[in-house]
Amino acid sequence: MDKKPYIALGVAVVLGIVAVLMTSVYLDRQRKVIFRGTTPVKVVVAKKEIKPGTPLDRNSIDLFDVPEKYVRTGAITPKDLDLVLGQKVANPLRAGDPILFMDLGQAGKGTERLRLQDIVKPGERALSMPVDERSSVSGLIRPGDHVDILGTFTDPHKKERTTVTVLQNVTVLAVGGQLAGEYQGTKSAKYSTVTFLVTQEEAEILTFALGAGGNLTYLLRHHSDVETLSQTPKVSLDTILKTEVRNDLQKKRNDRIQVIRGGKS
Repeated sequence: MDKKPYIALGVAVVLGIVAVLMTSVYLDRQRKVIFRGTTPVKVVVAKKEIKPGTPLDRNSIDLFDVPEKYVRTGAITPKDLDLVLGQKVANPLRAGDPILFMDLGQAGKGTERLRLQDIVKPGERALSMPVDERSSVSGLIRPGDHVDILGTFTDPHKKERTTVTVLQNVTVLAVGGQLAGEYQGTKSAKYSTVTFLVTQEEAEILTFALGAGGNLTYLLRHHSDVETLSQTPKVSLDTILKTEVRNDLQKKRNDRIQVIRGGKS
């Protein structure tokens, strides 16, 4: 009896099983990549409008599920409740706003105010950077704000000035020597440093960028804008002088902005 057809069939079955297993592994990996960071995490939010100076209690807060990758740095989670209940709110909060550690000011009676080290999460660092009126958005950056950091440097290869986005969505912990709970007023203020919440690696990059003679500029974000770009442009004078680049940029602005005419959009 010729066994070759059975051997061939057996090999085909084995190869088919291997192919199925490899496909399953591949799909599982792709699924993890696609859904990475989408696991819901409970964060503490304001249940109603909370005015500065109001102590936090259980009647003024609620829990809300947020995808892990969109959880803002310094967000308060259920495990932090014992620490924050009784703390006074330093910044005005609207219903639904996530409550951050930097939103808390003077603690309840008989307790001490949170120190800077209390709002620096394990694995992260507080880094102060020098600012002037231009780079600090005319002194309007406040503790708890989020910014993007641009850097302008001299390209060592092309010997020309180049601007790049160094970091995105960076949390401001303090302006000058004032934390959120110590900051008073809404008008522009004078300060010469801004303290950011960064990782060790990010601190090294920013410190080197400053030491390399780079000019750093901080772009203020809306409080709910947590999206970051996976690719950011590298801009030089050559980029600006290209007509197609300017035209494409204007087209994007036209697509984004609603032009109001006669009270209609």
